[in-house]
Amino acid sequence: MTNRIRITAVLVILCVLICSFIALHIASQMEVKEVSSISMNSSTSDTVTLRWHKVKNADGYKVLVLGENDEYELLTTVEDGEANEVTLTELAPATVYDFKMSAFRIYRGKEYESEISEEYAECYTLAATPQLRVSVKEPYSFSVSWSAQENVAGYEVEYSQSEEFNGSKTTTVTENSFTLTDLKERDTYYARCRAFFEYNGNNVYSEWSDIASGVVIKKVVMNSDIDPDKPMIAFTFDDGPNYETTPLILDTLEEYNARATFFMVGNRVPGCEYILERELEIGCELGNHTMTHKNYGSSVTVSDISDASDTIYDACGQYPSMFRCPGGIITATIQRECYDEGMPLAYWSVDTQDWKLKDAEKVYDNIIDNVYDGCIVLMHDIYEPTAEAVANAVPELVRQGYQIVTVSELIYYKTGESAQAGEQYVDCDTINNYTD
Repeated sequence: MTNRIRITAVLVILCVLICSFIALHIASQMEVKEVSSISMNSSTSDTVTLRWHKVKNADGYKVLVLGENDEYELLTTVEDGEANEVTLTELAPATVYDFKMSAFRIYRGKEYESEISEEYAECYTLAATPQLRVSVKEPYSFSVSWSAQENVAGYEVEYSQSEEFNGSKTTTVTENSFTLTDLKERDTYYARCRAFFEYNGNNVYSEWSDIASGVVIKKVVMNSDIDPDKPMIAFTFDDGPNYETTPLILDTLEEYNARATFFMVGNRVPGCEYILERELEIGCELGNHTMTHKNYGSSVTVSDISDASDTIYDACGQYPSMFRCPGGIITATIQRECYDEGMPLAYWSVDTQDWKLKDAEKVYDNIIDNVYDGCIVLMHDIYEPTAEAVANAVPELVRQGYQIVTVSELIYYKTGESAQAGEQYVDCDTINNYTD
């Protein structure tokens, strides 16, 4: 009897021990410790990367963010107990966030969650990287602007005449634009910008923007006798100067207070310096038509353009303010060099075919029958029939009420804005940079 009691007691104790062990095991499977050491590892303008110490037995984590009602709300769930990092996305830029976390474990199909962490991580997103827009519409100035941002204290602008920003200067502005004035014509300026906001007494900066550049333009002196309310057309002449025929055209223009844009071939300028001086005296515009006119389209090099510009400057002390592509074929190289030199490009909307016809009467008819208010007329000042056609067409157009002006004047008075470097104008209203 005594032995039975002892055996029974032993069995009871064993059962109790087994049950306790099972209970402890179940409890250990259900227990999840609190997350600790939460911190910000990195951030961008719309993300924050959080780190924490892994929690033993955790099957995942929950990230909570402090909401507008001062309560922590679930932001995202990390379905990986081995993780100790998560990148939170779609956050607002230049914003401070408070994050807390909890860990959870799934046992027998049921989720067991730790207490929400006592500690929290105060994190911030960077300001958005500004996207710069350049403007060189105003003479002798260089401007950059960007979209205004919320929650920022200001913007830091760095600018230089070096693409590598050698000798650069910086300035801080609170508005979303910055302008340099009183600059030298044809100088190139480079700029970049970053936004910042204040956090714990320090400035936190966004990434630098892409570098933007622009070429300073000069003031195009417009003739005060132009009436913007009256129709006007732009006469243009290619391939000169020619010491015999160009002066004949200038005689007609001067007699009728008309002007034109002359797109010159650089190697034809030496010896004709007096022609360029006269063109300027009567208010005409100097244009660049490459150095030799031997290359077309993709064969046109940067030096074809820049050498002609330098030759024209050496002849009269003024750089050309317009460019025309040989054959009218534009390329990215041509467009970029014209932008760098501050020259708009002029195509045409009326082709007189003077180069092919070489007939004064037919050229005259092509002018009179096809011109319209705001058009750009293509001619060549190296042909005598063209000079004769101009002598007859100008007085007739004046009689019809047209003002004959330069391309720059046409665009300015018809649109209210100066022609933009690197843009190719077909007429006063049409830009086409893909004529080939």
